[in-house]
Amino acid sequence: MRLQLNAEGLDYSDLPVDGNYNIEMVVTLKQLLMFALQISYGLEYLFSKGFVHRDIAARNILVNTKASCKIGDFGLCRNLYSNTLLNENKGCRLPLRWMSPEAIRRFEFSPQSDM
Repeated sequence: MRLQLNAEGLDYSDLPVDGNYNIEMVVTLKQLLMFALQISYGLEYLFSKGFVHRDIAARNILVNTKASCKIGDFGLCRNLYSNTLLNENKGCRLPLRWMSPEAIRRFEFSPQSDM
C-alpha cells in the first residue's frame, strides 16, 4: 500500500514562524482537545493501514482556518511489517526530542511509540 497526498483542504498550513499571530489564532482548551482527537483519529487510520509516522510533533500538524487539523511530513513514515524497519535508519538523523524511550533505546517503532 502506498501513501498519497489528499488534495482536499489545501488551505492547511502551520502557524506563522515570525510570531505575528492575531486574536483569531488563539486556541481554546476545547479546540486543543479537538486537535488531539483529530490527530489520534489520523494516527489510528495510519496504524490501520500498517504504517508508523515516527515523527509526530507539533511542527508536523497542519491546521486550517476551520480549526481542522491533519498530520503532515511523512518523510520518516514506514511500514510496520517491513523487515527493514529496525535497521534502515540507524546512523541517520532522527528527531530524538520527540521520540519515545523505546524508540531511542532499542530502535523499536510502533503505534505506541508514535503516541
